[in-house]
Amino acid sequence: MLGAASLVLMSGLTLTAAPAPPPVEIVNQLNAAMQEHWKAAGVTPVGPADDAVFLRRVWIDLAGVTPPVADVQPFVADKDPNKRIKLIDKILDSDEFADHWAAVWAQQLLGGRRPIKEERYDGRVLRQYLRDAIKNGVSYKTVVTELITGEGTSDASGPATFLLRYEAKPTDLVGAVFKNFQGVSLQCAQCHDHPFTQWKKDDFWGTAAYFGRLRLVESGDGDDYIAAIVESRRGDLKVPDPTAKPKEDGTQPMKAVRPRLPGGSVASTAGARRTVLAAWITADDNPYFATRAVNDAWTRLLGAGLMPPVDGVDRGATNEWNDAVNLLATDFKASKYDLKRMVRTIVCSRAYQLSSGGAAPAETVDLQLRSFARYRARPLSVDQLYASVVRATGYKGDPPPDPNAAAQPQGDAAASDDPPMDDPSDRPVEVLTERSQTVQRALALLNGDYIHQAVQAGVQAQLKGADRKPTAADVERLFLATMARRPTKDEAKAMQELLRGGDGAAGLEDVLWAILNSAEFNTNH
Repeated sequence: MLGAASLVLMSGLTLTAAPAPPPVEIVNQLNAAMQEHWKAAGVTPVGPADDAVFLRRVWIDLAGVTPPVADVQPFVADKDPNKRIKLIDKILDSDEFADHWAAVWAQQLLGGRRPIKEERYDGRVLRQYLRDAIKNGVSYKTVVTELITGEGTSDASGPATFLLRYEAKPTDLVGAVFKNFQGVSLQCAQCHDHPFTQWKKDDFWGTAAYFGRLRLVESGDGDDYIAAIVESRRGDLKVPDPTAKPKEDGTQPMKAVRPRLPGGSVASTAGARRTVLAAWITADDNPYFATRAVNDAWTRLLGAGLMPPVDGVDRGATNEWNDAVNLLATDFKASKYDLKRMVRTIVCSRAYQLSSGGAAPAETVDLQLRSFARYRARPLSVDQLYASVVRATGYKGDPPPDPNAAAQPQGDAAASDDPPMDDPSDRPVEVLTERSQTVQRALALLNGDYIHQAVQAGVQAQLKGADRKPTAADVERLFLATMARRPTKDEAKAMQELLRGGDGAAGLEDVLWAILNSAEFNTNH
């Protein structure tokens, strides 16, 4: 756990004209809110994670990859009480943080689809737009406004890519916008008033009307295909009029729907309609906007949300975590929607830095997990796993290395490289499968060509092409490169057995193969 002394470096940040409280104060308040909850729930949190576990965890969560092997031992040996916050700031300022969080965010905005090239849009364009925004410190509020109001072509505009994913259809877009930026399933009110919340049918269609002038323009085909999003200066969303008499052909006459904010009056049709909607969604007095953002970040970092899932339940309803949610949301607004500051606050918290281990009765463990009194271990995503294998071995999945060629350097920097914009491949999924904890993923790790070739490349790089017998030091380096720790005595003994059972490099390959297939390597804990 980080105490106030460990956060003192953060108090020197330059504040805005309407300053948010210093980060140390917010972290302390968040810790106090969590402690009050644990006390009321009668749950005792586990102890803090050790430095090696924290180092690996925060690298995976923030950068999507295990830490560079050269960083492990210096970090663990460092006696500076501020070393964790220095590490957090280092990663937050890195290209790897921008790369990883842009990819995760893009996949969420695309409705769970990976940010790759599709028939009608190119998810990589959205990912690059988000990456640039994160890297340059663009306000979350500004990004959301641009996503809602965007125009442009499929090969150049990130906001247009978001709108193209939903084919510029007002009904689909209003659902995506409210789910992503309000944490509300407004589509439940598309056909009837929602039975459990304040959202009504008129709210759905009135809000959808703000997208009623969007037009999808397409040109060319095959490699020459391009799509664009433009907004007409006239026109309205039209829906069947249930009060009108059917036409002779049996079809229902249509009626125009005027833009209308949820719970509000019909808006003027003058000006840019989506700008009006974006301003309402991102307004400081909109209780859903900041809450949704902080809950998303908390979920990514701790494996479960403080708020209920987006399932149509009123997000404004009272729940046991309101104090923590409101604290984070209020600070997010006060910081002018600074995404990095919000992530930093959560990662500095005691809840994030707790251990995932420690023996306890099953019911105690379950209560600790539900109360964020124990870190929730979870499987690596396909991107985290792929990037971590690349970092440990230097192998991206290219043709098998020539055993007679010079040794390949290990690929710390290469792990987070974006695919070239002219390469539509999705390498992580191609070699490891998309879903974790499946038979297919297990088989890919046990028997797949990629892991076999990565093991060969990693050992070749480790031995630097020399014809020598691997040593205990080689085993230790593999553990540092994958687990961010040295092997235990029992593990070292077992790995020595594998070395003796192999022929030179083959024994070390067995060691690396066993590590890459272990539950510890395949989870963030």
